[in-house]
Amino acid sequence: MGCSCFSDSELKKMHHLAHISAKDRIEYGAVIEPPCTLGPFIQGKAHEISIEKTPTSVGSAHTHPYAEAVPSVADTEDMLAKQDNRMCIIKAAFKSPDINCYTPQSPEKFQALGIMARWFKDDVKSYVQGLVERHGPEPKAETMMEKLQGMELKKRALAMRLTIERTQDVLLSRCSV
Repeated sequence: MGCSCFSDSELKKMHHLAHISAKDRIEYGAVIEPPCTLGPFIQGKAHEISIEKTPTSVGSAHTHPYAEAVPSVADTEDMLAKQDNRMCIIKAAFKSPDINCYTPQSPEKFQALGIMARWFKDDVKSYVQGLVERHGPEPKAETMMEKLQGMELKKRALAMRLTIERTQDVLLSRCSV
């Protein structure tokens, strides 16, 4: 499934997303369903969006109102965790937005890194759940900081982020739409 898989009408939808994102200064996105169609638009925030994978989706597309059409580390982490086959980033603009789509270069390596990312996410979730159980739903900031300082999880978070940051150029192929 190459970049050319998007029809003119789907590209127009991406351009529309770029325009409303530039106007509203927030991220917009949609899942990508086979063969290459955008699902319903989803509204995010200034620097984040959560696009849930559907049983049939092959990836997602979203805008960057304040950044270029390249994936952030968080975008790559999300793609890894969901094991998406495609991620399109749209630079918000009123005229001629940049649209870049990314696919895994090595599915095996991408899948292995995705498994590591999901394990790490589960570790963080269970750690935070444990804090809430011990200190209530709104623990004091100093309690949270004490728990986070010197914690092995903090080191693993940094290692995972650095691994993704260093490997995303190797793991992902880019093509401009």
